[in-house]
Amino acid sequence: MGPGTRTGCPWIWSTTDAESSGAPASYLHRQAAVIHHGDAKPREVTAEAGREDHGADPAVAEIELGRTVRSPPVDALAEAAIGEFRQLHDRLRTLVKELDETALDRVPAAGENSIAVLVTHTLGSELGWLHRAADRPFKRDRDAEFRARALRSALTDAIDATEREGAELIRATADSGLAASRGVFGGQELTAGGCITHSLAHTAEHVGHAELTRNLLGYRAQ
Repeated sequence: MGPGTRTGCPWIWSTTDAESSGAPASYLHRQAAVIHHGDAKPREVTAEAGREDHGADPAVAEIELGRTVRSPPVDALAEAAIGEFRQLHDRLRTLVKELDETALDRVPAAGENSIAVLVTHTLGSELGWLHRAADRPFKRDRDAEFRARALRSALTDAIDATEREGAELIRATADSGLAASRGVFGGQELTAGGCITHSLAHTAEHVGHAELTRNLLGYRAQ
């Protein structure tokens, strides 16, 4: 790959992208050989070389000694996912805040789940998938999630803790490469980025499920 060419991967920052940012040509030419060579993981460069060429220019990808160069598009994608999870968590917080514990434990019909169960299960699944995305071990008791009982303070604390840990896991996944393989799911190969999008879709589905459960129980959104 020569200077000024695109990598073909939207999450890998190319020198063509960098030229529009005003980065010095010497930096661009050097980076052409180190940022991407057909693999899914950015290469490492030294902080000394980066500072020599572009100093602290915020338009250029951040370079720190001992860290990898991560593209601005990947950073933006990771932060967008974190923001989407935050909005979904806010909806769960609203549900927990506006209902008492009796309501949170009620089920709309036999065999259905309470809001407390839906919140607990949603958070457990979210953390499980985001740990998988980051290639980190995670011990989960899925069956116990469906036996959860409402304790408002515990549910709120769990939402907050999941949001903090999830954000860290998403950023760690972006650092290691969204295209990294994470095994097989549903008969298809799964990537690290796919784990994040699957988790986001699952969380959104169950947040809507919990809100519909509130409506079926006869409560109005405040």
